[in-house]
Amino acid sequence: MRKSFKHILLAGLTIASTAMAMNAQTLTQDWKVTEGLPKAGNARWGIGFDGKVYTNDKSVPQIIAINAEGKTTVATSAAGTAITVDGAGNFIVNDGFPNAASSTTFKILPAGTTEMIDLTVTLPEGVTAGRLDFLGRAVGNVMSETGGAFYITPANSGKIAKIFVAKGVQVAEKSKAIAAGIACASDGHVQPADNNPETDNIFVRPARAQAFFDGLTKVGTANLTAGGDAVTLDGTLFTFEPCGTNYVDGFQVVNRTTNEVVATHENEFSKSAAAPNQNAISVEKVDEYTAAIYQYVPGQIAAKYTFSIPKPLPALEARNAYAYDIKVEPAAENYTVSYRLNAPAESVKVQMFVDGEMTKEYEGTTVATYGDYEMTTLKNLNSVEVPGADVPKDALVQFKVAVTSATVAEPTVNTKKYSFYHPSSVDVDNNTDSPNFGRILVAEAMAAKPTGYHSSGENNGLYAFDPTMNPIKNAEGKYAFKGGQTFQTTFPNGKTSYDPRKVRIAADGRIFLSGQNSNGIALWQVDPTDLNAAFKPVIKGTANPDTYEITNEAGEFIAAPNVSMDLQGSGYGLKLLMLSTNASGTGFSYSGYRTDEYLLGKASTWDSAPSKAIDALTGQYTITHTNSTAIYDNDGGIWYANSRSKATEAEPTLVHINAEGVEDYKVDSNDKGGFYGGGGIRFNADFTLLAIGTSDKTLTVFEVSKDDNGAPVLTEKYKFATTIGRNLNDIAWDCANNLYIVSNSGELLKTVALPRENGEVVVAAPSKYDINISSDEYPASVYIIGSNNVWNPEDGVKLTKGENGVYTGTLTGPCNFGITTVLNADWDVVNANRYGFEVDNTAVTLNTAMPLVKAAGAIRVAEEGEFELTVDLKNMTVLVAGEAPVVYPEKLYLLGSVEPNAWDPADETHVANQISEGIYQIDNVSILAADENDYGYFAFTSTPGTWVDVNAHRYGPAEKDTELADKTMSAIGLNGDTSYKIKSGAYSITVDLGLNTIYAVRLGDNVNDAAVEAAKVVAGIGEIRIIGEANAVSIFNAAGQAVAVNSKDAQFFVASGIYVVVVDGKATKVLVK
Repeated sequence: MRKSFKHILLAGLTIASTAMAMNAQTLTQDWKVTEGLPKAGNARWGIGFDGKVYTNDKSVPQIIAINAEGKTTVATSAAGTAITVDGAGNFIVNDGFPNAASSTTFKILPAGTTEMIDLTVTLPEGVTAGRLDFLGRAVGNVMSETGGAFYITPANSGKIAKIFVAKGVQVAEKSKAIAAGIACASDGHVQPADNNPETDNIFVRPARAQAFFDGLTKVGTANLTAGGDAVTLDGTLFTFEPCGTNYVDGFQVVNRTTNEVVATHENEFSKSAAAPNQNAISVEKVDEYTAAIYQYVPGQIAAKYTFSIPKPLPALEARNAYAYDIKVEPAAENYTVSYRLNAPAESVKVQMFVDGEMTKEYEGTTVATYGDYEMTTLKNLNSVEVPGADVPKDALVQFKVAVTSATVAEPTVNTKKYSFYHPSSVDVDNNTDSPNFGRILVAEAMAAKPTGYHSSGENNGLYAFDPTMNPIKNAEGKYAFKGGQTFQTTFPNGKTSYDPRKVRIAADGRIFLSGQNSNGIALWQVDPTDLNAAFKPVIKGTANPDTYEITNEAGEFIAAPNVSMDLQGSGYGLKLLMLSTNASGTGFSYSGYRTDEYLLGKASTWDSAPSKAIDALTGQYTITHTNSTAIYDNDGGIWYANSRSKATEAEPTLVHINAEGVEDYKVDSNDKGGFYGGGGIRFNADFTLLAIGTSDKTLTVFEVSKDDNGAPVLTEKYKFATTIGRNLNDIAWDCANNLYIVSNSGELLKTVALPRENGEVVVAAPSKYDINISSDEYPASVYIIGSNNVWNPEDGVKLTKGENGVYTGTLTGPCNFGITTVLNADWDVVNANRYGFEVDNTAVTLNTAMPLVKAAGAIRVAEEGEFELTVDLKNMTVLVAGEAPVVYPEKLYLLGSVEPNAWDPADETHVANQISEGIYQIDNVSILAADENDYGYFAFTSTPGTWVDVNAHRYGPAEKDTELADKTMSAIGLNGDTSYKIKSGAYSITVDLGLNTIYAVRLGDNVNDAAVEAAKVVAGIGEIRIIGEANAVSIFNAAGQAVAVNSKDAQFFVASGIYVVVVDGKATKVLVK
C-alpha cells in the first residue's frame, strides 16, 4: 500500500525555496507496520537501512528487522536499547542498560553474519560516561581497515564522543570529544551529514529537551520527542523532525535554506505507547533528488517513506545555441514572443526593432531540457510577454531573439550521433522565414544492414532531425521519407548508384534532392511543409539505356545521374549547379563527367538544355561518382573538392574556378596539402568560413581572402579530427556555426560546435509575425523600392506617413522605383502589395500629380536631381516635385560648313571647350561659304555619332537658318534639326548654355587673317560673364567697393545692381537683374 501525504499549502507556510518550485517536494509512505511490534519498553529505538527498519529488543535480546511483509529476527544481540548501522551494513548495539556502562560497552554484528562481537570503548578525554539510550547513524565501515565511526551522547556529559573503529576495534587516537550546545542526555543523538568517518560533519541534538539540531532554528511544530535526521539534496539541506503531539508518530520536513516546512506526516496516533516515547527517524540518501525515510515509534509503527524533490530534466546537449520556432502572437492587449532553444543558453534577450532600429530588449528564459528522463520529448519552449503599449503604430515592428551561450575554445565534437550506411549528404534549413528553420536533412544513399543503423530496415531515403538533433518520424512512425520513390541501388552496368545523392535547401526554404540513377530523374523537389508528400520530379526526361543521360523529346541533353548539386540565390534568382556522370563515368572515365548550371528560378520543372556549361569542370578531374563536390562561392565562382588519396595534375583534390570561368587555384600535389578528405566542402551562411575535409581524417576550417590577382587564399583557422573516418561526404552549417558532418567511412552523422568570438546568435522571427498597425484605414507603412537601382524585395525606403493616406519622402533621379506596403524576400508577396503606373516604366512629369493603380508597374524619373515624393493613396496619385538641376555637357562640337568634314555627324574636329560652367568657346574656326550669298551654316551638338545622336543633343536657333550677325548676341537651345547662317569667315564663337545665348566675333576672312578681338562683358540675372579672352577683370559696385580685382575668371555671381567692369583696362557699365 502506498499513501501520499499532504503538503503544507496554507498561506502562512509557502512551500518554496530558491532551488525548487513551490509545492514541488513530495513525501510518500511506501509501507507501514503497526501490528506485532515489540513492546515499547523493550525495543525503544530503531534505525533504517536498505529498505528495512531495525530495532533491538533488549528483553530477549535480539535484533529484529521489519519491512512491508512483517518482522524477522536477525541475530541474538545485546541488552541495550541503542542501535545503529554504518554505511557498510555493520550493526552496533550497546550493552549495560540502564547504567553508565551503556556508553562504553557495545557489540558489533558484522554485515552478512549472525554472530556479534564485543566492542569495548574508552571514552575520549572530556567525555563523562553515562546512560545512553539512543544512537544516530554510523559512518564508514567499522570492520574495514579504513574504519568507521559513530557518535554518542552520554547522560550528563558536557561533550559528545566520536568513537572511531577499524577492524572491529576502537582506534583511540582517532576518537575525540566534541562540544555540544547543551549538556547531553541519554535521549540525545547525533546524525552524520555524510558517510566519511574522517570528517565531523554532523548534526547534534544533545537531548530531546532541545527540539532541534545545534545551530538550527526551531520552526513549525517541532516537539520534545526524541529523534530526527537530516540530508542534503541537490545542495539544499532538509531536516526531518518529530512534530505535533508529543511522543507519537508525527514529523515534519524543513527546508533549511528557507526555514520553511515543506512536507508533514500528520500523526496517525493520538496517544503515545509510552511516556516519554521516541520517534526514531533515519534518512538514507538515494540520489541527489530522493531520500528513503525510515521511522520507528516504539509499540506503534515502523514505516518507510520516500521524500523527493524535483529532479532536473536532462539538459539538451551543449552546442552553439540559437532560438528557433519563434512566434509572435497577440495575448489580450499584449504580445507573446515564444521560442525554442536548440541547446542550453546562458542568457536570452528578445529584441524589438521599429523600422529597422532596435528600440527595446526583454529578458528571456533559458529552458532547454528534455521533457522526460528517457529523453524522448522536449521541454525547450520559452516565452516573453511584450506590453502592447511598447508596440508603436504606423511602423514596422519586428522581433528577434538573441541567444548567448558559452563559447568553446576549440572545435568540439558533440556526443549525439546517428548511424547511416552511406550518408551521402546533409543540409540545414537556415531560412528564418521557414517554419522548419534549423531542421537537419540527411540523404541515405545505400541500403543499411538490418540492424545497428538509424536507417536499418528503411534504407535509401531522406531523414530529418529537429534543431536539437532529435529524429523526426514520418507519418508511419518510422524515420525515412521516401516521397513515393523507389531509389535505385545499382546501375544496369552493375556499378553502385548512390540514390538519392545530394539534399540541398535553398535560401527561400525550398528543398531539392538529386538523383543518381538511370531512371531519368536527376532532381526532385521536396515539400518543406510535408516531407511525407510525394517528391516531385524537377529535372526529368528520357534516360538513354546505354549512357543513362537524360534527354527531352527533341533529343536535347537535359542532365545525367547526379554526383554533386548546389544552390545559390532564391526565388526567381535561384541557380542550380550539377556535377553529373554517365555510364562511362561510372567506369572511371574523365569524359563521362560534366558540370552544368541551370537558372531554375521558381520553375517547378526543367526539360531543356542547361543554361550554361561549366567547361573547366567538364571532361576532367572527376574519375569516380562517389565523392566529389562542386559548390558556389559568393563571388560568382565555384569550388571543387575531389576525394583522391594523392593529388595530381590530372586529379587535383581542390580547385577554384572564378566568375569568368578561369581556374585560379589548384591543389595538384600532396605538397600543397593534399586535401584527401572525402570531397566534403561547404561555406558557412555568410561565406566568411570554408570547411573542407582534409587528410588524416580531419576537417579544416579556412578563412578565404584574395591575393593581388584576385585568386583565393586559404588561411587555416581550425583543424580537428572528425572522429567519423576518412570519407567526409558532406558538410553543413547552421546559423550558430555548428557543423553537421556525414561519412560513409565512419557511417555516422555527427555535429561539431566551432569556437566563436562572440557567443551571441541573433535570429529574426519569421516575417509573417511582423507587426504593422495602422492608425487609420490606410497602410501603416509605405516603401519605395528600386530607387537605389538595386531591386531587392527586402530593401526599401520607408516614406513618412501623414494624414488621409498621404506619404512623403525624397528620391534621387534618374531612377526607376516601385511603391509597396510590404517588404519580403518573395517578389510575389511584394508585387501583390505594390502601387505603380499602369504601363510599366512610364516616366513622371515633374510637379504633376499622376494617377496610380494597384499594380507592379515601375515609375521612372528621367531627370537628375533630388526630388520630393508624395504618394496619395486616398486620391491614388503620385507626385514627384522639384526642378532638375542643369547639367552641362563636357564639350560642344561644331558641325556644318567647315573643313575637313562638312556636315559629318561623327566629326569631332571643331571643339568648343568649356571655359566656365556652361560657357563654351571655339576660336579661329573658319565657316565656309555654302551658297551664292556667301553664307555658311553651322550648329553645335554634345554627342557626335549618328544623325539621330546629333539631333537629339543639337544646339541651334529656334527657327531654321536664323542669321547670326557679327558681334550680336542671339538665342540658342536644344531645338533639334536647326542651324545658324553666318557670313563666311574666321570666327571666335561663344555659347552660354546658362543664358542660352550665342555670340560670334568675326576675326577675318579666314583663319590666317584672324585678329584678336577684345573680350565682351555680358550681364545676366545674378551674374556677370566675360566672353572672350581677358587677362585681368576688376568689378566695382555702385558704392565703389571692389567685387573682384585682376581676376582671370570668366563668371561672377553678384547681387542685382549697377556695376563697373574693367577688362584689360577698358571699363564698361552694366546692369545686373
